[in-house]
Amino acid sequence: MGSKRPLADDAGDGGGESSNQQPKRRKFYGSGKHKAKEGTSEFAKKRVRNIQRLLQSKADLPANVRNDLERELAALRSDVADRAFQKKRSAMIAKYHMVRFFERKKASRLVKQLRRQIEADPNGDDAASLKEQLHVAEVDEAYTLYHPHIEPYISLYGNAKPADGDDETADKAPAAKLALKAERPPMWAEVEKTMEQGLEALQRLRERRSADGSTPAPRRPTLKKSSGANKTPLKPRQEQGQEQNHETHPKAQHGDKHKPAGAGERSSKTALNRRERRRLMRETMAAEEDADSDGGGFFEEA
Repeated sequence: MGSKRPLADDAGDGGGESSNQQPKRRKFYGSGKHKAKEGTSEFAKKRVRNIQRLLQSKADLPANVRNDLERELAALRSDVADRAFQKKRSAMIAKYHMVRFFERKKASRLVKQLRRQIEADPNGDDAASLKEQLHVAEVDEAYTLYHPHIEPYISLYGNAKPADGDDETADKAPAAKLALKAERPPMWAEVEKTMEQGLEALQRLRERRSADGSTPAPRRPTLKKSSGANKTPLKPRQEQGQEQNHETHPKAQHGDKHKPAGAGERSSKTALNRRERRRLMRETMAAEEDADSDGGGFFEEA
């Protein structure tokens, strides 16, 4: 099979058209930068940075605009913190899911065994010891269920060994029973105290956000009450319209020659709106027509 000719030979044989042709340019649509969608964590962080820069660079912003931006900034910060907490919580749940599941199964199995032993011989010699072991096993089960999700989980039965060091006993006995007298992590004692307060307290312990026990929920900032010294009393819309009518129609202030007697006193006391001015004008025109009709005109009597 023969070899192909190089591209230079084809260009020379085809003439000057192929040599003069320029390669096609690739079309690029957009700037190529990823734009964060509204409602995502990236969008919220970007908006927080923009508001912070705006508040720092623009010191002469109006008070209402600055207050709106500060409220939006507080809400966005709370949203970003809540999203970060949920992301870390999901990661910690996935990380310790397997060890918590297996230890919960071991603890619940031991609780059932100890309860059966106590029910079989409630007045036996080892009844008190069995009750103490049952309490430890119940706390172990609650520890696996209600350990805070946001904190690292410390295993209960990872290094379970018998007290006498007998390997045959270690092979036969379950890990949960071997670790009944072993040392417990610090969270175990906190779970034991929380069990006395009820199920809701245990659920709050599992969902807490910090090690000090606080569970701050994201809250929207409340409106700040400004001092009354800087406020100007608002006027009703009718009075504002009356003042505007006085400015645009100066005749209403000084009185009109077509107004009847007493209209000037009324306008000086209270400003007239458009409807009242039209009514007074109609009354004035009607009064003038009555005066003309009473004069007689062409049909005056001798």
